[in-house]
Amino acid sequence: MRIRLLLGVVFMTMIAGCAVFGGAKSDKLYRSFYLDGNGLRYFIKPIEFKGENADLTIDFNIESNKGDTAVLNFSIFHEKPFKELDSFTISNSNKTTVKPDEIESLFVELKSQDIYQSRFTSKIPNTDIKEIFQNENWVIEVVKSNTSLKFESSRSNQKDIKLINKAVIQLLD
Repeated sequence: MRIRLLLGVVFMTMIAGCAVFGGAKSDKLYRSFYLDGNGLRYFIKPIEFKGENADLTIDFNIESNKGDTAVLNFSIFHEKPFKELDSFTISNSNKTTVKPDEIESLFVELKSQDIYQSRFTSKIPNTDIKEIFQNENWVIEVVKSNTSLKFESSRSNQKDIKLINKAVIQLLD
């Protein structure tokens, strides 16, 4: 009876330990999926950026195959709805700038009483992804007509970008 009780306690402790300590920070940042004989697809979970009068989230879908393009999705949370953009750029302090050619609007919806979520998608080469992740000091700029929004990476963003670079981006072909 004591052995069963002891084994039960040990088992429950192991389960509790896995639940508390088992999830690495990387689980919160990305997921990987096997592609039938064609490498891996990585989903970089949304990274949140705060601007002066807007917020932005950005996520990526990246395939590990050489020469592939990554899908870049982002949402702008602002008092104005954006159905299209004049430009979207991500730059870092290494003087690398990524500017998608075509930006497609996915949807615009009212998220709260006075904030719209404008969701967009685009494609960029994996080579651009590799370059932008080489430095974690990002500046994202969004321009539409006379509205210009700027988002800079916080310390938390910088740590996440650094970990994503090490765990995912450096593994790409």
